[in-house]
Amino acid sequence: MAAQFAKIQDLSGPRMGLLWRRYRNSFPRLEVHPALDPRFEELRPRPPGALTVKLEQVPTPRVWFVGSNEAHLVQLQQDRFVFNWRRIGGQDYPRYEHVRAEFLKNFEIFQSFLAEEGLGSAGLNQWELTYVNHIPAGGGWDRHGELDSVAPVLAGSGQGDFLPEPEDIALRVRYRMPHPEGVSRLHVAVNPVLDQHGNPAMTLTLTARGGLGPDGGSSGSLETRLNAGREWIVRGFADVTSEAMHRLWERER
Repeated sequence: MAAQFAKIQDLSGPRMGLLWRRYRNSFPRLEVHPALDPRFEELRPRPPGALTVKLEQVPTPRVWFVGSNEAHLVQLQQDRFVFNWRRIGGQDYPRYEHVRAEFLKNFEIFQSFLAEEGLGSAGLNQWELTYVNHIPAGGGWDRHGELDSVAPVLAGSGQGDFLPEPEDIALRVRYRMPHPEGVSRLHVAVNPVLDQHGNPAMTLTLTARGGLGPDGGSSGSLETRLNAGREWIVRGFADVTSEAMHRLWERER
C-alpha cells in the first residue's frame, strides 16, 4: 500500500534517520535504496516504457525500515510512503484488513513526525495498492507459453495454424476504474520467471492506482480509495484467471 504526496524538500536523509527512532522498536533494521520516480494516473496515459527525464543535483534516497519478522516493511522517500508485506519462509498470508490497519497506523506516525518537525503535512495526490502473485508450474500448467491455462482472458482466444505455442509471454493490460473524482486504473502484468530451483513460474501483478480528489489530504478518503482498489484487484484477479486454476487454488468466493 502506498500514499504519494507533494515532494517535501526538507525531508532529508538525516531527518529520515530521526524518524527511524519512532519506528525502531518494530522495524529494527534500516536500509538505503534509490528513490522511485513519481507515478500519476493521467486522463491520457503514457504508453508503457515511455521515457522520462529526471534532473536532481543531490538525490535524496528511499529508506527501508525493515520489521523484526522481515515480512513487514516501511519505505519512505520525499514524496512517498509505502507499507509492504512480503512472504518470508512459510508465513501465512495476512488479511487485507490487517495490512490496511498497519499501513494507516504507521502513516499516522509519519504525519505526526512531519508536524512536530515543522515540515507541514503530506499533501496526498495518489494512492496505490499492489498484489504480487507468484504462480509456480506444476499446478495446471508446465511451460511459460501456457499462459492461457492460467489467465485465458489475458492470453487471448485461439491462434492460427502456423505459429507454435509461444516460448514465453509477458504482457501488461490497463483497465479504467470509474470514479467520480480523479483518474483511477487497474494495471495487470504477467511476467515469466524462474523459481529458486530454476523451475518455470509466473508473476501476476495487479496494481490499482489513482488520484484522491479535492479531499486528498484526509485519511478517510485514502482508506476509501484503497478499499475500492482492493475490490477491483480481487474481482479482477477472478476475471482474468481460469476456472481450472480457481479449483486447484481452492479459491474462496
